[in-house]
Amino acid sequence: VSTQSTWDGLTVPAQFTAQTVSGFSTVGTTPFRDWLRGLESPIGMKAGFKPLGEVLFWPSQHAVRKAGAEPSPRFVGGRRRRDVPPAWRDVTVLHFPMWKDEHYRYLGHVGSVFAFESPHQQKELFKALRSGLHFHPRVFHIAAKVVAFLGFGSYSALHIRRGDHSRQFKTRLSAETILNNTQMLLDLSAPLYISTDENDDSYFEPFRHHFNVYRWKDLFTARASHILDGVEGARDPKINGLIEQVICASGRIFISTRQSTFSAYVQRLRGYVGAPEHGVYYTHLPYARGDAGNSPSLHPSIYF
Repeated sequence: VSTQSTWDGLTVPAQFTAQTVSGFSTVGTTPFRDWLRGLESPIGMKAGFKPLGEVLFWPSQHAVRKAGAEPSPRFVGGRRRRDVPPAWRDVTVLHFPMWKDEHYRYLGHVGSVFAFESPHQQKELFKALRSGLHFHPRVFHIAAKVVAFLGFGSYSALHIRRGDHSRQFKTRLSAETILNNTQMLLDLSAPLYISTDENDDSYFEPFRHHFNVYRWKDLFTARASHILDGVEGARDPKINGLIEQVICASGRIFISTRQSTFSAYVQRLRGYVGAPEHGVYYTHLPYARGDAGNSPSLHPSIYF
């Protein structure tokens, strides 16, 4: 939803609007989910859809082909092609519920849900996502304290995923391997912020031999001048990951973990916040001197 007039037309019950929801309390989310799931009215309806297994053609596969807008095989990615049902096209709110038990899991990119007959329609979707879906201001308020401490656009940031799915996607790499792969991209004189789910502190010793390393836990200690100690909301586990995404997005360079949605959104955030370098780099790939700045990047016009 990209305009206030459109939002007003959704007739969302007042108790569920941003003006009446404070902080990050989960109180009231069950009634909101019940309202969403009950949408079977002139303004909206539920839509059973599995984004990792299907791609929706708007308004139909025939229309998309006729317009010469057939998506690439890479975009479809082996998913089943499906026309958008006519009933879905006439409602203001189309609710795609995430129900784990029914295997409705939204792990793919929202921008890849639809294949449109017009590039303009796709751009409008991207604009709506860019302009209408934001982190809560408190996330940026807290992250800004850390970014100011490290220096916007002057530090390096790294995402190391060691937990769930890391073996499946072959991203459970040793610290020595990641360091050897990426050290030519990193500035030895600059701080290195590492966002990670690895709890073994000794794992990071190879990085500490070369860099001034900061991790989330350091931000509450003398190591980082207690920059977040006592800051309201900073210890809320529901937003810690979001804060770290903004921190990673604000560095000079960011190195991602393959197949990570956490890393993927950081890449897009870098376009939003005006990071000095938009290259896409990964921990599992080896880089040579001079590769920084020469990696394929996401053009700001398609950030969503």
